[in-house]
Amino acid sequence: MPQPVAAPTVTGVLARTRPCILDPRLALSEWGVLAAVRLSAECSVWMPRELRETLKSPKGAFRTQADKLAPRVYGAQSRALVRREEEIRSSLDQWGAVLQGPLGWLRLYYLGENAGESVLPAPLDHAVHERFESLAAGLDSMMRRVGYDLPRGEAISACFRDTAALCAALAPYGAFVISTLESDGRAAPALCNYLDAWGVNVVDVTARAGADSEVLRSVLARAGLGPVEWSGSRLAAMHVIPSALLLDSGDNELMAPSLERSTVYWHLV
Repeated sequence: MPQPVAAPTVTGVLARTRPCILDPRLALSEWGVLAAVRLSAECSVWMPRELRETLKSPKGAFRTQADKLAPRVYGAQSRALVRREEEIRSSLDQWGAVLQGPLGWLRLYYLGENAGESVLPAPLDHAVHERFESLAAGLDSMMRRVGYDLPRGEAISACFRDTAALCAALAPYGAFVISTLESDGRAAPALCNYLDAWGVNVVDVTARAGADSEVLRSVLARAGLGPVEWSGSRLAAMHVIPSALLLDSGDNELMAPSLERSTVYWHLV
């Protein structure tokens, strides 16, 4: 039997910081690249698997159907929301330049199809891949059972699925998702709408986030994300708390975490 290949690890200041996961809604906005670049100075910035694959797609794969990457949010028919196709196309172009051009040095962590294709900060427990795969598979079943925004939103739904699964897999390290609200600045982030539709418990804790919100605001301020909010965008953070938070203890008897009995807390920052 072939031996598993260890993922490359990165040491240093970034490896000791809290995992910050880019939400697809923010990543595919006009501020996505700037947020990733500036946050990388303060956090270990993670890219969800399906989002990374989407951004790596051959040029034009989603440019002609950018609407497939625009979330379907609750109450959209009665909200004055800006259409996002042009913004998404521009964002795809920016990411293409970043991933292949002068900002190719940007350190983004991610889980690949296997450990050898991943880039992880050190130290990280050995079970993170197993947790992610289990969580993503369970959430995928919930997603397809409900069918919210399918088949139109297959691509953005898969990006949201991997975002939530990654945050849950990294929950022992205090991981959070950084996102933005829709153009009207109202209601929950799009990711929360999808998770709620799929049957995950979602709770708005903006009124009582307290010290945690203040800490994240200071992180965003040090990272230089002021222009995002000055533009009128509202930033939000999400914390995914799975039903089991177990690290790899080496006994191979870990419980499989699940999002079906988990809670997602979100708040403005």
